[in-house]
Amino acid sequence: MALQNTVGVVGQPISHSLSPFIHRAAFSMLGLEWQSGAREAGESQVDEVIDWLGREEVRGCSVTMPLKSALVDRMDSVSDEVTRLGALNCVLAKDGFLQGHSTDGAGFLAALEDELSVDLHGRSLGILGAGGAARAIALSAAKAGASEVLILARSTAHGEAAIHLIGSPAIRLAQAEEFADCDVVVNATPVGMEGTAAQDALPLISPSQLGSDAVVCDLVYSPLSTPWLQACDLGGHRSMGGLSMLVHQALGQIQLWTGQALPATGIIAELKRQLS
Repeated sequence: MALQNTVGVVGQPISHSLSPFIHRAAFSMLGLEWQSGAREAGESQVDEVIDWLGREEVRGCSVTMPLKSALVDRMDSVSDEVTRLGALNCVLAKDGFLQGHSTDGAGFLAALEDELSVDLHGRSLGILGAGGAARAIALSAAKAGASEVLILARSTAHGEAAIHLIGSPAIRLAQAEEFADCDVVVNATPVGMEGTAAQDALPLISPSQLGSDAVVCDLVYSPLSTPWLQACDLGGHRSMGGLSMLVHQALGQIQLWTGQALPATGIIAELKRQLS
């Protein structure tokens, strides 16, 4: 009997990940008998991950912390985004070679268009945070023609390092008061995430500091509506939680693995039903 094609998600901690559910739901919709599971692995286990990716039946994996940067140098090739970000979130195993990709930025843009019908071309984007997801979104927004991308980070040095790495003239560090003019603002930090010390906190910008027409987004998907999103909703802002981006970036990976595209609607609806 032929081996079934296999993918998964690797990182640490990993038990909370929704990626295997998204993968399996997508494979079912595509009529594919592929498998997906979660694989616990830290930076000391990179060799084990590479060995697993070298198996005949493995077609790739989603990658989360702390391996997004640790795996880059172990790839046979990487996309332009990975080169500029110094991080990946997807590996494609193809013909004995490992290819590193980043689907976070494109996933965010697709979610914004799909859920809120917002195109960032000619619009300004404010990003709270300067980590891997923030950098990916900043790069994709700049490439999509955003008029300006502002980054606000707790650490100025961290923010400057992110901007230097991305290398786009459209992206710069900003002060909180400058976010009042942003068309779209996204929280790309873990603030508000359920089960953390900051689950009841607000990020660096309060709703009162935003323009009345600003669209607000949060990358946190548990809970579906963070304290920050709830406060922004009360202020009359259109908003989007992190679940839509999670699904869209995953579908970008599934297209890399299978060569087939899928709409996100059905998977998002089922995830919302289960999480609520």
